[in-house]
Amino acid sequence: MAELKEEIREKAVELFQKEGFAFRLDEIAKELHISKKTIYQYYGGKEDIFRSFIIDSFASVHDFQEKIYNDSSLSTEEKLREILNTRSKYEDSLAIEKTMGLKDVYPNCYKLILESYTTQWEKVTQLLEQGEKEGIFRKDLNIVLVENLLMEGMQMMHRDDVLAKTGLSYREAIEEVVSLVLEGIEVRK
Repeated sequence: MAELKEEIREKAVELFQKEGFAFRLDEIAKELHISKKTIYQYYGGKEDIFRSFIIDSFASVHDFQEKIYNDSSLSTEEKLREILNTRSKYEDSLAIEKTMGLKDVYPNCYKLILESYTTQWEKVTQLLEQGEKEGIFRKDLNIVLVENLLMEGMQMMHRDDVLAKTGLSYREAIEEVVSLVLEGIEVRK
């Protein structure tokens, strides 16, 4: 059963890549040789499929971040940079550049994305504190402010056509935001 639910979601992603938000549940049913009614046993509709995808996407980010945090071969700063630049396992399938219309089509999903950026910051806090102790980051570091700057930087990619205005991809923009903030808090040599 869980397998079919995943197949439905994967087919929705595939159709979204081809047709954008205009794909229909009928197409998923036809391609998977199931009834539309079967889709509704798993999902309440297209918005529910997108919501499921978003939740799973952020869960994959948090799983990757946990592995990075526990990697003893990385320095504190390397861990922090990698955690802040973690890619979702679905990033290539549903990159932000492709989902910019989500705000207009499914505002609750858009809100879920923005809210998802505000969770799971414990590892970042711990690494910022560790970097402060190690003398990598300034001693007067306001961790709450740094985290909020990073959070806002990530959220702004979904608003205000920032990517179109800068000509950067989502990944390039995130890397630049992380570098700007971390270089601003590093101890000057």
